[in-house]
Amino acid sequence: MGLKNIKFNVENKSIIIFLNDDFFGFTICESKKAKKVIKKQFEHFFLNKEDIQKIISAIYNNEKLTYINCSCMSEILRIIFDEENNCFYFDIFDNYYLKYKKIFLDSITLTLEQAREFMEILQIIYENKTL
Repeated sequence: MGLKNIKFNVENKSIIIFLNDDFFGFTICESKKAKKVIKKQFEHFFLNKEDIQKIISAIYNNEKLTYINCSCMSEILRIIFDEENNCFYFDIFDNYYLKYKKIFLDSITLTLEQAREFMEILQIIYENKTL
């Protein structure tokens, strides 16, 4: 398949998903830095196909709290559904976050509608990728 990427923009932030023969890369960054992130092929987080399904499920079912461990076991993706504000928070933080002043590597907030759009992209990836 070779390396490809998908960029999902939300205001001043972007989610970038790198598709590779061996893994999915997942990065949250400021939109103005997206070209640089894509060029350097920098991923915050490595996902497998089952992890993609967990993200889809979290959005589809409006799950209040979902944690996914990076395949490298160094970072954690936390997905929170906020019923009151009708939005999802995606936070990536390092397993050693208690030792650092900065907890999150990066985060993004998606409205329910944006999360559903993102879920549709993930479903296409899930259905067309064999890992």
